[in-house]
Amino acid sequence: MYSVHTRTHTLPQHPPTPSPPQIHSPPNAIVDRGIALHKMIRLLTMSLGGESYLNFMGNEFGHPEWIDFPRDDTYDPSTGAFVPGNGGSLEKCRRRWDLADAEFLKYKWLYAFDRAMQHLDKAFGFINAPHNWVSRKDEMDKVVVVEKGDLVLVFNFHPTKSYTDYRVGCCLQGPYKVSVVEGVLLLLGMVVLMRACFCTQQ
Repeated sequence: MYSVHTRTHTLPQHPPTPSPPQIHSPPNAIVDRGIALHKMIRLLTMSLGGESYLNFMGNEFGHPEWIDFPRDDTYDPSTGAFVPGNGGSLEKCRRRWDLADAEFLKYKWLYAFDRAMQHLDKAFGFINAPHNWVSRKDEMDKVVVVEKGDLVLVFNFHPTKSYTDYRVGCCLQGPYKVSVVEGVLLLLGMVVLMRACFCTQQ
């Protein structure tokens, strides 16, 4: 679980997130945890990665295969080691966009989350914001708190614990409201209750 708190902005209205379709395979806690971690790592990377966020080659929906352009056998010029080619094969020289479009697969959730992250930056411009501060890195609680622009992002990486009334530091004083509660919780059928507004204390 993670949440994003903002001090001064309101997200623009977007169409409601559609209910997840029925999946042909039974729920799998390991897969669900992997998807949740994948999403949290993306947003953490986006918030700490500097002034840009690079996404390419199917990473936006967790593409399961590698990219391999047609190659011939060659030798490494620095070591002389033999580097096998792929016989000029085009088999891995493509993106499997059908995976993101398939309603019965979970890749579409990663793709939708990547779009949501782009909308978050469009609304708040946090990637290029000058204020960037990691206010908490708690190894025991597995919590990371990042301030980026007007946002306070709270990441809980703990596999079994959720927290209530968790205190975090923030630069600016005043009320904060919850702008985003990570969509994977709804998509995976998890219920999270959070207060709608948080206030700073001296």
